[in-house]
Amino acid sequence: MARVLVAAAALVANADALRAPVRMSAAAPYTLYDLPVSNNGARVRQLLYYKGVGPEDVAIVSPMDLGGLRSDEYLAVNPQGKMPALACRDEAATFGESDTIARFLGGKFNDRNGPGDFAP
Repeated sequence: MARVLVAAAALVANADALRAPVRMSAAAPYTLYDLPVSNNGARVRQLLYYKGVGPEDVAIVSPMDLGGLRSDEYLAVNPQGKMPALACRDEAATFGESDTIARFLGGKFNDRNGPGDFAP
């Protein structure tokens, strides 16, 4: 339990470093739309932190940059208007559930450091 709390504190401390001020990163193949207050998004952010995945691979962008959760631009990403959402540039796909996003990214970055085998 203490290990999780330490990891969560480190994640919060590094949250600004992981955030990109762009809507869809030209450099990063994946864009995660999320806010620090999202408990569901924390599952995905924890995975990225443990795997050492940086903003060059997954850009974290606020849905507010698109005009909010109910804006037409964000609803094009996630029609449910919920967080988190993942846009995949190379796969031309989007995901809207934190468990699905975590499993997808865990499989993509399975060769990175961190606990667990996320291969499908």
